[in-house]
Amino acid sequence: MKKLFTILPLMALVILSVSCKKDTPRISNTIADSSELAFVVKPIKGSNTASKELKLTDFSKVTSAKVTPTRATVSNVSFISVTGIKNKLELSNLTIQVKDNKTLSHSLGKVAKDQTFKSPQEIAFLQKIVNEMLKTKSTKLDLVVTASEKLDSDIKITLKLNVNFQKK
Repeated sequence: MKKLFTILPLMALVILSVSCKKDTPRISNTIADSSELAFVVKPIKGSNTASKELKLTDFSKVTSAKVTPTRATVSNVSFISVTGIKNKLELSNLTIQVKDNKTLSHSLGKVAKDQTFKSPQEIAFLQKIVNEMLKTKSTKLDLVVTASEKLDSDIKITLKLNVNFQKK
């Protein structure tokens, strides 16, 4: 009988400690986030340039989590789009490059209609841009394009970045 009175309180203590254990939420080491960077160009006939800066703070979930990611992977649903092309306009030599590293550039070639570019080559280039951005928390990009004629409306070149950031 004494053993029973000794064992019952011990069992109750074990049950209480197990059932009262707090569920600690699991914090993922990955943050999925997205951002758009748009170049708006109203080109005259001939060569045109535009510059934009991609910053880590452009990714709202990363900013609100107050973390500094160490790595990032660009998702294959990311893309580069060109919109606003009308009539017989043709853009040639449409190139995006990292301002401080001219070796990181990508040419979309000739574009004669609104188009979305999402091949493995574009995804790989977007990955390089994000890698550059992670080094210093921002990177400047230049857009160079040649128009076959003067435009009546703006041309918009958008980089849609869907990125999985890995925390330290």
